[in-house]
Amino acid sequence: MTTMASAAQAAEIVVAAGSERRIARAGSVNSRTCLSSGKEPLVVRPPAHGRLAIRMEEARIGNRNSRCFGQVARAFAVYYRPNPGYRGQDSVTLSDLVNNGRVDVRNDRTFRLSVR
Repeated sequence: MTTMASAAQAAEIVVAAGSERRIARAGSVNSRTCLSSGKEPLVVRPPAHGRLAIRMEEARIGNRNSRCFGQVARAFAVYYRPNPGYRGQDSVTLSDLVNNGRVDVRNDRTFRLSVR
């Protein structure tokens, strides 16, 4: 299985006040069939100063080591929108369940958000 996840897992993500920004992409691709799989990410800790929207989108597979490199697959995209007028720090923790070929593996990720 190839996992599609946000590249900025540990970095601070800057979000413009009053706008929406994609903060993560989640899902997995079967490395034999190049078909999408995986479950919608679970919000473990929601943001304190905004809201999330999770949408299914198409994404190009960027893992150069995968035989599926460059192909398009469906993935969950997580978007953050700060509350009106809010500026400052926020964070959100998401959990992906990805199958490693035998069992589902839980992968928790915390995203630090700076609303400017």
